[in-house]
Order: sequence, then structure tokens, then C-alpha cells
Amino acid sequence: MGSLTAFVIYAVALYLGYTSVGIIPIAVGISLISVWGSFYNSDKIVLTMTGAKVIDHDTAPQLFNLVHEITIASGMPMPKVAIVEDDAPNAFATGRDPEHAVIAFTTGILRVMDREQLQG
Repeated sequence: MGSLTAFVIYAVALYLGYTSVGIIPIAVGISLISVWGSFYNSDKIVLTMTGAKVIDHDTAPQLFNLVHEITIASGMPMPKVAIVEDDAPNAFATGRDPEHAVIAFTTGILRVMDREQLQG
């Protein structure tokens, strides 16, 4: 992704008439900043793109308890739990590591699957 970003910036600079080789470090710098930002904010980016809302225990206690039980059994830290308002049955996980993880469920999957099915 960083290489593509640097190439696009360089191509735009050439198109605008900047023929200096000095634009290459600027393009690489901008691409590195964008890659770093995407990596460290990946969970927030995905939640924003999907419209997911992070919930707490009071919002959906059964779902929250389900995720908590699974994390205890797996020995993983408790991720944030989110719900996406979408009729399609789906779920996904995002985050750069277990400490920054988010697991999201659509309202569609919560409607069509019971607790046992969600536990897998």
C-alpha cells in the first residue's frame, strides 16, 4: 500500500510539472505516514466504514457475556464488542493485536442465530 501511495504521489507531482527527484522522499514520507496511521487506527477505520457501534454490558448483556465466555476459554483478553445495523448475517473481527481487538456482529446474525450457533 505504501509503495502504491508513493507512486501515485510521484505521478501526480510529475503531472503537475514537478520534475525534481526531490519529490521522491516527500512521496515516500507521506506514504509511510499513511501506512503507519492505517496500521495503528485499523480498528477505528473499519468500525467507521461499517457504521459499527461499540457496546457495553448494559446494551446487550447476552452478547457481551457470550464473547466474555469465549475469551475466557481461549485465554485471550476481552475485545471490544460492536453491533452493525445490517440485515445480512455476518460478523467480523478487527484490530492490530489482541489488546486492540474488536469483534462486531450484524443485527442480522443476532436475529437468525441462537447463542449456541454464535459460540460455534
